[in-house]
Amino acid sequence: MLDKALALADYDGFKQRRRAAAKRGKYRGLGISCMLEHAGGVPLEGTALTFPGGETLILGLNVQSTGQGHASVFTPLLAERLGIRPEQIVHRHGDSAMEVAGYASVGSRSAMTVSHAMIKTVEAMLAKGRAIAATVLEAAESDIEYRNGRFNVVGTDRAISLFDVAARAKEMKKRSEIGEDLDTKTSAETPLTFPNGCHIAEVEIDPASGALALVGYTAVDDCGRPLNPMIIEGQTHGAIAQGVGQAVLERAVFDTSGGQLITGSFMDYAMPRADDLPLFKDAIHAVPATTNPLGVKGAGEAGTTAAISALMNAIADAIPGGAGAHLDMPATAEKIWQACQQTQKT
Repeated sequence: MLDKALALADYDGFKQRRRAAAKRGKYRGLGISCMLEHAGGVPLEGTALTFPGGETLILGLNVQSTGQGHASVFTPLLAERLGIRPEQIVHRHGDSAMEVAGYASVGSRSAMTVSHAMIKTVEAMLAKGRAIAATVLEAAESDIEYRNGRFNVVGTDRAISLFDVAARAKEMKKRSEIGEDLDTKTSAETPLTFPNGCHIAEVEIDPASGALALVGYTAVDDCGRPLNPMIIEGQTHGAIAQGVGQAVLERAVFDTSGGQLITGSFMDYAMPRADDLPLFKDAIHAVPATTNPLGVKGAGEAGTTAAISALMNAIADAIPGGAGAHLDMPATAEKIWQACQQTQKT
């Protein structure tokens, strides 16, 4: 990952860029952050598969999507697993009436815990389906295979669809011929995973004003098997932006007399904006986890974990004489200017 990140960041050309900045009276610095975090926190999560009728399957989750794109991740994953169309699946979440065990979307836990529980639920549902299909098709259960949305009798053209089996199962349950239909609910416990990565920030500082420009940012992350690379990229970009905000912009300021919050609105509280950020260079270095069936690791917090130290290291590297090595966050223009003045005095 370090090699990938150095190549993406054009580390070999940094000295030339630093010399060019110096000719313009600017300080240039590069900071590297090699990070390892633990993701998961709460191991228990459940899923429910419900057949309401027709060719529709409801995927019920406890964990709620608050912008992570769960429907865009889990619906196609389930469709691929069952060999049906994603349009046939309805995603429901956070409804206590479903009585699905689990916890909140925190600690980058959702993808690995839900995918683990979903696979377990699918396997339990298909096991019941094979037994029912064997009865309907008048075959031994050992001769039933499931493939592409259908239960087939091996070596023959006799088959029945998943949704037809679900309908038959409901009828058989009404007649008390079986104890359970295909509606299935299970849970699984998924141990922690350890996403890791290497991020490199490059900054340019104007010593006359303390103004800082983040001129380059490179991220190489190991999130295990990527279930949806587009969402991982979006979460990485957002997390980097959050880390940048914490490192150089965001600050809660109170007055000295009555403890009144001064930065109580976005007129005063400095959030990172588009022009505070460069175009990110990012890549995935996937090493599957060994703690869950799909090898998924957490991804949502990696950018924040790495960005803070990458940016502060870049600032420390940019200001000569070590004056920037002990700045408290946020490294505002005023603090950077003072550090630059200290360097010039010495």
